[in-house]
Amino acid sequence: MSQYLPDAKGGYLPYWQLLVASTAFWMSLQSLASSKQVKRLFTTINVTDIHARTFGIWNMTSAAVRFAAAYDISNKTVYGLAFATYAIAFVHFMSELFVFRTIKLNAAVISPMIVSTASMIWMANQAKFYL
Repeated sequence: MSQYLPDAKGGYLPYWQLLVASTAFWMSLQSLASSKQVKRLFTTINVTDIHARTFGIWNMTSAAVRFAAAYDISNKTVYGLAFATYAIAFVHFMSELFVFRTIKLNAAVISPMIVSTASMIWMANQAKFYL
């Protein structure tokens, strides 16, 4: 099984990227199949199936970039793109919470906010090590 895991290069960030990518991919599949999970996030608006599928594609795109980062963590471009996926997620959720007011703080919202914030901090702190 270890042959399928990324080379950690002395750190755990590639494993984290793999975990978060896998989670995002799973969320994307759920969003493409049903709007139920997306409705847990956007509690103040009527989430349609098209909203859910769009959210699913966004998650799948983020997952693809994060999978690439897990397996090519020393590639500066891939590293930067992975960082950008977390920044985009953070800005998205913060703007939906404070500007557009389409979400309320709950476990479904707090989780991606924590993951995006922790990931950006970790990646910023470890950039010199991996790059």
